Amino acid sequence: MGELLYQRGPAESLIRLDAHIAQVARYIDNFFGLDQWFLFDTQWGAEHPDLARSLLRYTAHWDQYEAKH
Repeated sequence: MGELLYQRGPAESLIRLDAHIAQVARYIDNFFGLDQWFLFDTQWGAEHPDLARSLLRYTAHWDQYEAKH
């Protein structure tokens, strides 16, 4: 598993790094909670094509009730 780099408390931001992906749960506040980010390269995308497509689709079409184009 990746290395956990930053954690100040249960409701604070988290950063986790693996070889070809970085995952960030950025703490906003008690109302909005956490903002999630996934940064990955083409090698990780090639090894996890369904998940990579899903994450990329989520960035462009976050509203699951929106009609597909």
